[in-house]
Amino acid sequence: MTTDATPPSKLGSSFLNRFCKQSLLDSPTYSIDKFTAEIKIDQNEMPWDWPKKHKEAVAANLVGAAWNRYPDAHSIELNAKLADHLGVAENSLLTSSGSDSILTMLLRGFGNTKIIGLDPSFPVTKIQAGVHDLRFAAWPLDENFQFDLDKIPEIEPGSLVIFASPNNPTGSVLELSALKRLLSSHPDSLFIADEAYAEFHDQDAKALLAQFPNLLSLRTLSKAWASAGLRFGYALGDPAIIAELKKFRLPYAVNAFSSCAVEYFTQNKEIQTWSQSKVSSVKSLIKTFSGETAAIGTAAGWKVHPTAANFFLLSVAETTEVPLLYNHLKTHGILVRNVSQGKGLERCLRFSCGSPEQIDKALLALKAYVG
Repeated sequence: MTTDATPPSKLGSSFLNRFCKQSLLDSPTYSIDKFTAEIKIDQNEMPWDWPKKHKEAVAANLVGAAWNRYPDAHSIELNAKLADHLGVAENSLLTSSGSDSILTMLLRGFGNTKIIGLDPSFPVTKIQAGVHDLRFAAWPLDENFQFDLDKIPEIEPGSLVIFASPNNPTGSVLELSALKRLLSSHPDSLFIADEAYAEFHDQDAKALLAQFPNLLSLRTLSKAWASAGLRFGYALGDPAIIAELKKFRLPYAVNAFSSCAVEYFTQNKEIQTWSQSKVSSVKSLIKTFSGETAAIGTAAGWKVHPTAANFFLLSVAETTEVPLLYNHLKTHGILVRNVSQGKGLERCLRFSCGSPEQIDKALLALKAYVG
């Protein structure tokens, strides 16, 4: 026999505490400014979309697919084509809906002892470590936001060392020679290279994978492939690690649209050439954009930090200037990333590369601010 009961009008902390770990309740949510702008240079996206004819070709393939059927649960055909395109063995590749989802798999499956992560860096690593109640130790950058091996915390056997190179939001890189020393000195720890921006730099950790089985490279299509809307990423590493990670990958992790677009890219030389040309353009444009920004801000005490990515970090003279400059740019229809909440970033804004026209408008707005 049951009796009617009045449901609670609002769930309180006592209810949530029955189900959620305190580490989850205490963790922040990753957030981003929802302001829309004519010139959006806040998320490190490519400023150009795919050419229309290639989008239409992908759309035609998608129309031909059966939407009432699930996609390949394990993306077997997609993996084969991507592995061939990358020149790697299929069993050394794991695909999923974004490289950050693979990072979460790693934390769940391999974070049994200690997580070491860059600080400041992409905040998802620290947030997810907190969500999963893992022991996190920060690896601080030096006063110029450069990598410093002397500042790395003790690497215990079984540690998971996670770093982005080029690092977001600083643009700094861990040189391969330094990475090789770490890998050789700590063979019982796993090093995770988040290489979302590797295509904009002249070196990447992929070259070391055959030599060091304790290295994993995370890659994305969001940046160099101009495909942030696809939500697709992959990991490269030793087959034994990939095999264990696959146990955490949910089936059907890559949807039909993403599969169609990625397969098309791997098979079409013209879109690949287009992508490579745009990466070359970004390398040139970000050098110009950062250099002219530095020149504009010299008298105001600004500093533009060296970058190897498709963005640069600007330090203004005072913390109080950050919201002033940020809002000034917004009034001019320009959205940049306010990263001043990060440790050591209290005076910083991050500027992504835009098109030449967008960069010109941003520079005019910066000049107007300085006066």
